[in-house]
Amino acid sequence: MAPEDIDVHDPKRLVGHVCFAPMVREAFEEVKSWGFVDVFRKFHPGERGQYTFFDYRVPNSLERGLGWRVDHILATKPLAGKATACRIDTNTRLADKPSDHTVLVAEFRL
Repeated sequence: MAPEDIDVHDPKRLVGHVCFAPMVREAFEEVKSWGFVDVFRKFHPGERGQYTFFDYRVPNSLERGLGWRVDHILATKPLAGKATACRIDTNTRLADKPSDHTVLVAEFRL
């Protein structure tokens, strides 16, 4: 599910979708309130156009930027403090017959 407006390409049109419904977004915030950090947003606060899902039924969705950030890495605050980077790798989405999800990678200094 996409937690913020910046996590979908068209928040006005997509509001209410099962992956972008207010109830689901509130549940995600509740889980974070237990002490978890969205590691991607730690490194990319407020950044738009960073998506992990591109529907294969939408022609050229990756190239057109028609995506959603629905994959997440949550970490406890102490572990998130050891994170050194987090990025989305869209290269796998460019392969023949790819998944509609990309790879989300976090690096930690242990």
